[in-house]
Amino acid sequence: MTIWVINNLNNDLLLKLLRIIIRKLSINSDYYVTYIERPKKIERPNLKTVNNEFSDVALIIQGPIIFEDNFTLNSVIHYKKNYRNINIILATWKDYSQGELNDFDSLDIDILKLEKPLKYGKQNINLQIITTLNGIKLADKKGIKFSIKTRTDQRIFNTNLRALINSIDLFPMEKLHKVLENRIIVTSMSTLKYRPYGITDMFMIGYTQDLLTYWNIPLDSRQLFPKSETVKEYAINRFAETYIMSHFAEKIFAVLDYSLKQTWELYRDYFIIIDKHTIDIFWFKYSIEKENRLDNYIFNIFNEMSFIEWLELKNKDLNNLDEHILNFPINISKYVP
Repeated sequence: MTIWVINNLNNDLLLKLLRIIIRKLSINSDYYVTYIERPKKIERPNLKTVNNEFSDVALIIQGPIIFEDNFTLNSVIHYKKNYRNINIILATWKDYSQGELNDFDSLDIDILKLEKPLKYGKQNINLQIITTLNGIKLADKKGIKFSIKTRTDQRIFNTNLRALINSIDLFPMEKLHKVLENRIIVTSMSTLKYRPYGITDMFMIGYTQDLLTYWNIPLDSRQLFPKSETVKEYAINRFAETYIMSHFAEKIFAVLDYSLKQTWELYRDYFIIIDKHTIDIFWFKYSIEKENRLDNYIFNIFNEMSFIEWLELKNKDLNNLDEHILNFPINISKYVP
């Protein structure tokens, strides 16, 4: 009966009901609950973008096209309206018919229709590597100085990315190793503090040549995948983003020790970690109704590293870290020391 009533309410009444429920939750529960409204369609450019110029930037959108709500298409339209003269590369698969791609063809973007590999790798990691790397290679072939890597199921609503690109030069690298020329900007979303080599693979900004170096890694050819009991074992087994970053780390360190110390040295020396709110990222996946999927304001082995915490790394003693955190079971979300 309740579901029937909700399904038959118009949008205005649903919003009123939502606000009542949220207020009640904030008053009666142990949490303050809020919500965010983001437009599905972009009707006109954001005023912040009037003087922004992106002709030297490639925006690489990788992955399978999300047709629900025309999500990927509307994301491309949003970027075209708000990032003046940006070079958009949609790196996806040959699976789609021409009819499914007609709307994208009309938007004057590059579309890479790639062949899927025989082996997808653990958690489809090979699919991500192939689409991302081919998108970056095209940007490099076209001589585009900067590249932004994002996904077909995510949308960036902050339109002032020019300021972020310019900030790369505000944090020059110490040339300890000649691997990257400049730092790569990543977000706190899924950049985990307590997972070795846990830099997010979702969103990146950098010089095209540096992103090419980062993503130029071998595909996952394994047939069997070992079980991971702890956070450290997860990284040793190279699953998800740890597969990508650990291969990058091998270009720097002779031996990987899968320690917090080595991981945070990489965070400190090769990246700029910005808060996910800085770019106002929306993910059309998983817990779509929860704004911050991993945030719970409690010490947690899945805590993400914030911009402030990244800044602190420069003055932090990395020789005195609590490395035993990495031995906690991966299925335990809360840990009170």
